[in-house]
Amino acid sequence: MAVILLLAGGRWVSHIAIGPVYIADVLLAAAVLHTVCSRLLVKHHSGSNQGPGVLVGLVVLATLVRVISSEGEALLIARDAAPFVYVAVAYLSARGYLLASEPDRRRTARLVHGALVIHLCWVACVVLVPDLSSALSESWSGPTPEVRSDLDTALLGILAGVSILRFRRKEGTWMSASLAGASVALALTMHSRAGLLACGICVVAAMAGGANRNARASVRTVALGVSAVILLMVLLPSSPAAQRLIATVDRTAASQTLAVSAEGTSNARKVAWERVIRFTLADPARVMIGVGFGPDFLKDADADVALGSQTYQGVRSPHNYLLTVFARLGLLGLTVIVALLATVLAAAIRELWARHQPDELTFMCVLVVMSLFVIAMLGVVLESPFGAVPFFWAGGVLLARSHRRRRSLARTAHVAPSVPYRGRRLIEAPPEGAGSLAVVAESAPPLPMEPTARAVHQR
Repeated sequence: MAVILLLAGGRWVSHIAIGPVYIADVLLAAAVLHTVCSRLLVKHHSGSNQGPGVLVGLVVLATLVRVISSEGEALLIARDAAPFVYVAVAYLSARGYLLASEPDRRRTARLVHGALVIHLCWVACVVLVPDLSSALSESWSGPTPEVRSDLDTALLGILAGVSILRFRRKEGTWMSASLAGASVALALTMHSRAGLLACGICVVAAMAGGANRNARASVRTVALGVSAVILLMVLLPSSPAAQRLIATVDRTAASQTLAVSAEGTSNARKVAWERVIRFTLADPARVMIGVGFGPDFLKDADADVALGSQTYQGVRSPHNYLLTVFARLGLLGLTVIVALLATVLAAAIRELWARHQPDELTFMCVLVVMSLFVIAMLGVVLESPFGAVPFFWAGGVLLARSHRRRRSLARTAHVAPSVPYRGRRLIEAPPEGAGSLAVVAESAPPLPMEPTARAVHQR
């Protein structure tokens, strides 16, 4: 429910407070409590609820160690450490995915899809009615719907990708086509270059994989691809994000105003990144274990001004997740985080190009991981709950599937040699929802067996 809430509302929903904490933290605390109680009260089959791997545990352990050794205001320490603790969400999602039934997974996919549709609706209202946010702010004191360009464009790309996949699978054809077109068209009105790249990756991923590879699906894919190209040729030249992206590569190809804006943003990031790296490398202790949680390393490195700290209050991250990790946890923490991200991305790519057809929930997780990773490299995304919670939730599902696949292959390798066929044996990974072992043998008769061996084989 925390993930669905954040996908539906984006950044502004994450700022809804319940007492001294935010609503996403309350939902995550409830999820942790539910998980602990269920493990104590309900006995599951052995091996069915394994975690996503040791890398997640290492990240959480390194975070807790640095929290204990950090000095300063407790609130700032908790604020800086929270994004790294959110990695533990992968344990909750992995365990939930492995224990859930197939109907449960389909219901989860429908809820996530509904959240993305809600997000599309309110973003469209805010974009089409510019005065809506200011009008709502007068009626209540809570946070009002405001567009955050990079995150909201990435979420629109996820909905576009899921809608394209449904269109290819002939699920709600006209509705899926309408949602895909509306999502892409609305994403082109945004100003974020990273968000536009994330949206494009989702669209390409939906067209390249995720559906049965047969002739009819290929025809629908070609038709969809041609329609997408025509739509982009019409709308892309007038897109603010596209013009800023072009100006980044060729300044003369865009207007002077957009070129100056795009170049200024890029230069500001480069200056901030260089200063953060120089500040971290200046001290061997910072190189190995970072500054910890609490200190404002961006201000100490004199990199906050380049990122607009005089205009925007509370700037504490250099708009690059890996640099944040390096500054906070040093080389040791960065190594573990990079290994975890590489494992999650590898699992996403493996699911995208797998021979079997992934279920919709898995495909959604692939798009969430790929799109949020792109914008996290150029913005403050995984350092915040609206990006970290959905990312590591999706990553936990993908890691759980990889874990289950490895266990299945291990059982296959252990069982297969015990069946003495004279002919050639073909051992394949089982399809989704099938048993753990599928052995297809030639019709040659089995070799003669001793009575004991024959009884074991028959059993």
